[in-house]
Amino acid sequence: MTILLIEDNPADVEMIRELLSGQKGSSFTIVCADRLTTAIPWFADSRINIILLDLGLPDSQGLDTLRRVRGLAGELPIVVLTMLDSEETGMTALKEGAQDYLVKGQMTGPLIARSLRYAIERGRIEKEKKKMSDLIEGALAEKETLLREIHHRVKNNLQIISSLLSLQINKLSDPRTIEALKDSQTRVLSMALVHEHLYRGEDFSRITLKDYIQALGINLFQSYKADDESVRLELDIPEIYVDINIAIPMGLIVNELITNSLKYAFKEKKDGELTIIASEDAQF
Repeated sequence: MTILLIEDNPADVEMIRELLSGQKGSSFTIVCADRLTTAIPWFADSRINIILLDLGLPDSQGLDTLRRVRGLAGELPIVVLTMLDSEETGMTALKEGAQDYLVKGQMTGPLIARSLRYAIERGRIEKEKKKMSDLIEGALAEKETLLREIHHRVKNNLQIISSLLSLQINKLSDPRTIEALKDSQTRVLSMALVHEHLYRGEDFSRITLKDYIQALGINLFQSYKADDESVRLELDIPEIYVDINIAIPMGLIVNELITNSLKYAFKEKKDGELTIIASEDAQF
């Protein structure tokens, strides 16, 4: 094990050397630096396994020393040296990235050796955990990209079907056939709208019911030219989230309700109000 000892007190350096030299079954190589500036070149040396760090250096003091070393030394584990009356500093150092701390005046050879081995093992475990976490995050990001792409493609395919229906409508003259195809077109668009909200949102598993119905209502009002009249759409819907299995059938139902209302409820009226109220049953 190669240790980078950053310590400006020669007596402490010699003491640590003596304590570690007497440890049977373990081989310790110590590289010394008496200040932070002279230690920096060693951080990139692949032979260094761990840093034993005194926080009180001529060119850096206190926990700022740990922060600077932590930022410069990459993933090298750090064991902090602290004075007997500043053990609290050692505890704080653990929270700020040190793997362990040793109190000067209480150190023994076995204690130092055990602390160094513990710090290296803990650093290895944390490195593995970070590696696994990065792999999981990467897999999740890939899955999210795939889901976004799927919803986007489904939405596009449904819009193509809607466009084909529009082309067919433009070729017809029979009002009843046109109306039937137009109704089919709005149903297709209501499903496309679900997928659009899913791939545009942050959550690919559910959408906000109010936002979806509001967007659906705007599309239907424009489709049936209700925007030329003074018919208003009012929504009384709290913050409810629905997944795709509920959103699509619900969207089709709401599509029928709004469509029939616009087609038949306001025939003899120049203005009016269409209100949709929704609530959530906690048992479901």
